[in-house]
Amino acid sequence: MNRFIGLVEAPSLVTPRFRHRVYLIALENKGYPSRFIVFGLNKNKMWVGMPRVEEIVRRNIEPSSKGPILNLIVKPSSPSEGLVIEGGELIFQTQEPEGRGRENAALVRFLSRSLNIPASKIDIVYGAREKHKRVLFLDIDEDRLVELISKLVMWPGEVS
Repeated sequence: MNRFIGLVEAPSLVTPRFRHRVYLIALENKGYPSRFIVFGLNKNKMWVGMPRVEEIVRRNIEPSSKGPILNLIVKPSSPSEGLVIEGGELIFQTQEPEGRGRENAALVRFLSRSLNIPASKIDIVYGAREKHKRVLFLDIDEDRLVELISKLVMWPGEVS
């Protein structure tokens, strides 16, 4: 049984959909944090729940004959490195400067290390010179990829 343990205002989660206040509600089960539910006020000042991380990740993954393809945006010269959600999009923030393909190498290195997948099984199939990337994962199930990436995602403002 989940038990309510706290409510925190989370201004870093404000998005165009939630322009006013956003709250993070924490629940616990058997003494451990089990779930975080995010609610916000929309433009009509009605309380609505924000989509779960898994739902956002799943929307940014599409199937292909070779394996799942992850759609994301790369943001170079960021203060930290990691995956965040901004406005329903997956954003990879890297400390590498823009240009010379360093951000692509940082993306593959981050995904390989974080997901424990060999770099040879990760391929940027679109957007090698653009901010919008499509990353192909070989030999991994789409549901497993959603699960792994959902664990990596940080909310905006969170430090890795």
